[in-house]
Amino acid sequence: MNSDKLKLILSILEEYKSELPKHGWYPRDGLSLEWWAGLKDSFHIILTAILVMRTRWVLAERVFNKLRELGLDKPSVLAKMNYEDLALKLTGINFKLDKARVIVEISRIIEDLNISEPVENLRIRLLKIKGVGRETIDSILLYAFNKPTIPVSNQTKRVLERLGIKLGSYERARAQILEVANKDIYSLKLLHASMTAIARDYCKPKKPKCNKCPLRGICSYQ
Repeated sequence: MNSDKLKLILSILEEYKSELPKHGWYPRDGLSLEWWAGLKDSFHIILTAILVMRTRWVLAERVFNKLRELGLDKPSVLAKMNYEDLALKLTGINFKLDKARVIVEISRIIEDLNISEPVENLRIRLLKIKGVGRETIDSILLYAFNKPTIPVSNQTKRVLERLGIKLGSYERARAQILEVANKDIYSLKLLHASMTAIARDYCKPKKPKCNKCPLRGICSYQ
């Protein structure tokens, strides 16, 4: 990937971004928390990012709203809980016990976390949490903490590779994107949110709708 190619993609995504709200993304300025489902609290973003792992968003959102009603949406409260007790409140989503364990552990870490630290330091620390992967941690760092990183989801890789961009491994792809995006938070959020939405609507694994895709003019796949 080179900077000219990324600039071209981002210019197209600027036109496309009005479509993002129907997918749960709300474009604002780069440092706004509202990109992620319109949420305004960084811990709510963390909580939903964990709940939605291997689960449909509509189910994760339902459980999140239940936790809010119960007052279980603050790290100071969740850090004191037994994860087995919390798991009983997560009815309706997959891997309840695993997610409850992650939520309790990250709540305890957040209490002492210095988010002014360099992103790579924060990333190393958060990746030590058992049961949560790089994509989720990078989502948390980008959307909840406004740190320069990007979740390299399968959707992101599929769309970019069909545009003729060879990305390689997760870490190589992440490094490439960060370099050409000049670590700009707005560009990283716009790129990730748009790739996710375009992959869902148009750039499907099978039978992609290339003739309707907003990136069709620069795509070599069709």
